[in-house]
Amino acid sequence: MSRVRRLVLVLFAVCALMAAAAPAAIAAPQATVSGTVYGSDNIVIPGAPVTVTLLDKYGRHDRDVVVANLTTDANGRWTYGGRAGDYRFDFGAPPSGTGGYRFDLAALSSDPTTIYLTMVNKGVYTLDVTLQSYGTIAGAVSDSSSGLPIGGATVEFYLRNPDGTWPAVPSASLVTPDGAYVSPQLPTGQYRVKAIAAGHVSAFYGEGPLSGPISVVVNRDSAVSGVNIALLPAVQTAVITGRVVSGAAETPLASAYVWFYKQNADGTWPPTTPGWGSPTKTVFTNSAGNYNSGDLPLGNYKVRFFTTHTGSQWWQYVPTVDLATVITLSIPGETLTGIEAWYNKPL
Repeated sequence: MSRVRRLVLVLFAVCALMAAAAPAAIAAPQATVSGTVYGSDNIVIPGAPVTVTLLDKYGRHDRDVVVANLTTDANGRWTYGGRAGDYRFDFGAPPSGTGGYRFDLAALSSDPTTIYLTMVNKGVYTLDVTLQSYGTIAGAVSDSSSGLPIGGATVEFYLRNPDGTWPAVPSASLVTPDGAYVSPQLPTGQYRVKAIAAGHVSAFYGEGPLSGPISVVVNRDSAVSGVNIALLPAVQTAVITGRVVSGAAETPLASAYVWFYKQNADGTWPPTTPGWGSPTKTVFTNSAGNYNSGDLPLGNYKVRFFTTHTGSQWWQYVPTVDLATVITLSIPGETLTGIEAWYNKPL
């Protein structure tokens, strides 16, 4: 072997050894995509999962491959680098309470929780997404006169429109079995809460004779409590009390009839004959001559008293209905006292 040939062989062997000893070069990603995940209140969401799937180029979805399961960092950022191809990016929500958010992805209709992207060699892409954040409202519905809870009440939640107006229909509602309620998860925003119950006047939270509805602000992962609504009875009532006596000694008359006649809506009165006619309600005096009408619907009344020994008397100490003084019940919950009969009253 010639000297030149031996030199060539030695150089070839050295090159081979060097190649074997050199570390393999790491191929740089052919394309890069990154982005930020926000909540609907424009605050970044840490801990949100991002699933990266490489789609089969022939459309055979059973051969799609999940190539990365990422999680957003403390700034809501994520990054993926990989080869060119067709991809699907799925964005989820962190566990409830993580980062101060709750989500119901199944309820979302417009938020881009899934995005498809075709990446080319050396392409650089940005995918920022916004996920809907949620909170809840809790409270109770009660009767304003008794303070008792109202089971079976409907509670409606109205989300204020972006232009500042209020919608005509609620965005969510529920029926409370025992008066207490907790709303479903509600998208963050400003709400009015309305309660509806049979036998009661419907009302918004905070609504009253001199005030309008009070808005409730739902923030991310918040649980707003104490949104209580007291409803007025649909038929508001009041009470009449008094006593029936006789003579100068004001001797109590027990078991006397007391009849209440309520004026009709058209201004007429129910019949008072034959007999006692058609009273709205009948009660009797006790052993002390006292009576209590119980709840009477608000309105105008004439009151008649009767015993078998003394006959009829109308308030105010007159013998006939046309002379009777009209009693007006206009304040819900009031008790009107001193409506009495006094037979053989001294002149």
